[in-house]
Amino acid sequence: RLERLDAHAVQRRRAVQQDRVLASGVPVVVSRHGGAVELMEATGGGVLVEPGDPGAPGLADAVGALLADPDRARALGAAGRAAVLERFDVRRSAEELADVCRRAAERRIIYS
Repeated sequence: RLERLDAHAVQRRRAVQQDRVLASGVPVVVSRHGGAVELMEATGGGVLVEPGDPGAPGLADAVGALLADPDRARALGAAGRAAVLERFDVRRSAEELADVCRRAAERRIIYS
C-alpha cells in the first residue's frame, strides 16, 4: 500500500505512474526529466533532482532530507494528493473530453 511509504524515489526514465503515488499522499523524489518535471510543477507534490550530476544533491540526499523533515514531507504529499484529485480526476477528464467532442460536432454542423 502506497500510503505507508514516507517517500517514493524514482530514477531517470522510470517516472511511470507517479500520479498514483501522488494521489496516495506520498511525496515523490524524481530526476528532472521529461514528464516528471511537468507533473511535479503541476502538483507541487515532490522534489526534483538533477539526473547524473555528481555536484548536485541526488535522490538519496533528497529522500534523506524528506525523512529528516516529516512536516515538509507531509505538506508535499498533501499538495500532490490534492492536485491530482482535483486536476486528474477520471470523471472530470471524461466530462472535458465530452465537451470538446460536443463543441467539435456543433462546429461541423454549423460549417457544413
